[in-house]
Amino acid sequence: MLTRRTVLKEMASIIPATLVSVPALSEEQWVALDGEPSRAQLMDAALAVDVAELGPITKSEQESLALWAGFYFPTDALYDKILKKQREGQILGIDISHYQPTIAHALLSLQAVGFTYVKASQGPLGFDRSFDQHWRNLKKYHVPRGAYHFLTPDADGKLQAEHFLAVVNKSGQLETGDLVPVVDVESTTTDPSQDAWRSKDPEKIISIVYDFLTTVQANVPKSNPLIYTVRSWWSLLQPGRKPTELELPAKLRPYRIWIADYGIKQGKFEKPRVLRNANVVLWQFSDSAHLTSGYGGNLDASVYFGSPEQFKSEMLL
Repeated sequence: MLTRRTVLKEMASIIPATLVSVPALSEEQWVALDGEPSRAQLMDAALAVDVAELGPITKSEQESLALWAGFYFPTDALYDKILKKQREGQILGIDISHYQPTIAHALLSLQAVGFTYVKASQGPLGFDRSFDQHWRNLKKYHVPRGAYHFLTPDADGKLQAEHFLAVVNKSGQLETGDLVPVVDVESTTTDPSQDAWRSKDPEKIISIVYDFLTTVQANVPKSNPLIYTVRSWWSLLQPGRKPTELELPAKLRPYRIWIADYGIKQGKFEKPRVLRNANVVLWQFSDSAHLTSGYGGNLDASVYFGSPEQFKSEMLL
């Protein structure tokens, strides 16, 4: 039987090789992302829409889930308390940014954190000031790492993708064995009614997302990037539809989805609520997970369902 430690050991054995080298944009114009809302704050506001669909979940219900809000690494990552046995066919990970500047990277693998995504950039000029230390230390301590970009409507997708790659390249570039890149597509504010995306028509929004993805693909061979999102956000492009009727636009269906859904009742069955016609490969099920040691705050936690071999095939460059 493959243990979590075996999975991590296999991933750490991959020999890095540089995949992309894009000329850096003007670093003098880059702006540190210090005051923007955290992903957790934005997602909590968006998921409030989903709570209304099924109703709130009580604390006792949440604590009865196999993947629950108060998830702890390594205990819950290794042991399924519902089935009362070691987890199989699941790889658990986290995502971090400058909101977690002091996290102990050296302790992540020891606590069954199977992968870590890091925020690199936002919009056409923003960069996360903690990205460099996170990116380099994750490699140093053999934690499978990936980078993501927070997409905004104030610049075209190609420009934002070039900026994203430039930020990553400055800290050591994307390498064989790294996780595939991700574009974060969600509300720009904690008040969805004030979301800056509302200033764009649906076709333009789709174009910005699509151009980002295709630019990354053109510069990073076999990158097959993901779209991180929450189902309710897509009502912006499909007004009047019920939550269960929301679907991924046809132009974006070749791309895989990392869905955020924090285990509201559906979590009992370890199944997130998703967009129609979407290929979901990662599920972010909590924004309040914890490490046993090395960081005392809340963390976003996600799960990949599949074997170590499938994970390497689907999720690594």
